[in-house]
Amino acid sequence: MRRKLPFLILLAVYMTTITGCWNYREINQFSIVAGTAVDRGENGKYIFTFEIIDLHEGGRDARINSKLVKSEGDTLFDAIRNALKFIAPRLYFGHMDIVIVSEDIAREGIAELLNFLSRDQEPRLTIDLLVSREKTAMEILNSQGILTNIRSFEISEMLEAQRNALKAPEVKAYQFINNLPCQGVAPFLPAVYSDENAGVKTSEISGMAIFNEDKLAGFIDEEETKYFHFIINKVKGGLLILKSIPGDDKLNATLEIFSSKTKVKPVYSDGKVSIELKIKTRVVFDEQGSDVDYTTEQGQDMIEKEMAKLLEENIQKLIKKVQKEYDLDIFGFGRVIQSERPDLWKEMEHDWRDLFRDLKVNVDAEIDIVDTGLLAKSIKVGS
Repeated sequence: MRRKLPFLILLAVYMTTITGCWNYREINQFSIVAGTAVDRGENGKYIFTFEIIDLHEGGRDARINSKLVKSEGDTLFDAIRNALKFIAPRLYFGHMDIVIVSEDIAREGIAELLNFLSRDQEPRLTIDLLVSREKTAMEILNSQGILTNIRSFEISEMLEAQRNALKAPEVKAYQFINNLPCQGVAPFLPAVYSDENAGVKTSEISGMAIFNEDKLAGFIDEEETKYFHFIINKVKGGLLILKSIPGDDKLNATLEIFSSKTKVKPVYSDGKVSIELKIKTRVVFDEQGSDVDYTTEQGQDMIEKEMAKLLEENIQKLIKKVQKEYDLDIFGFGRVIQSERPDLWKEMEHDWRDLFRDLKVNVDAEIDIVDTGLLAKSIKVGS
């Protein structure tokens, strides 16, 4: 026991130094940031707009609100520190959900912002990044929420919902950062802009921003973004609309996507590389505007073929647009070649942008209706 006594004494002393919350602080010592907008002022300084959760309104039935705080500085960190001129508790970024950058900032390059997010210990790299299509990013945070008073949290939830809507991609900070140094794929972010809904000025997530490394190159709209998801095999749900087919201009068929799988295969022949896209999508026939009965085997076969044709055409149209206007491989075709034909990729990686511009992509889409609605024909009104 005497031999163990010195050890036990040292252990007791050591335990007193590691127990308890030595750096514990009350929640009212922080200003909790829900989201941030980053703009460039006319004087060249960074302008930060922070949405801060207001925890001062108590009561059991009190709603959680937020307030906007604007600050500027010569650098990102300087702008953050200058916020202390307006609010006493220091900013806390551990619960921040989104960062919205203005189009001006995005075109200059967002590497400095990404470095800050990566180096600071508080911001999580699972936050959502977005590009504002308005004059400033602040306008987005200043818009009114529909279901909640915390605009940043609602926008983050809207992004999650896009997995089924296919109108915008959901991109976390770490995903964008990981794509920056990669050859064979160009990074992208969702786009957001102000809109009016039932008389309320709010914001809408729609389309995507294409980047050349960390600099914004341009945008594609929400309809094009839907087909982009098919190419990169990220379709979890959504709708396909077939407005008409030969002989029936009133069709307006709505097909709900049940599942979709895209296989991307590089093909090397006669000294040239091409890409084969094979898409198999299972859908539910939910709605139609025509009086014709398309629930028959022949009718379903006609819908499947016409929808597959339309899907192929729109995917080809998008690929050619990106090749011609942006010359940036947002689809990751180069990464597929690198993975499946590393020997081939070594020969072309340094010239990939030039090769991508003229890359031939063959698209083969298959639509399979797995279920139909209860009505064979649309309901008729009148005699």
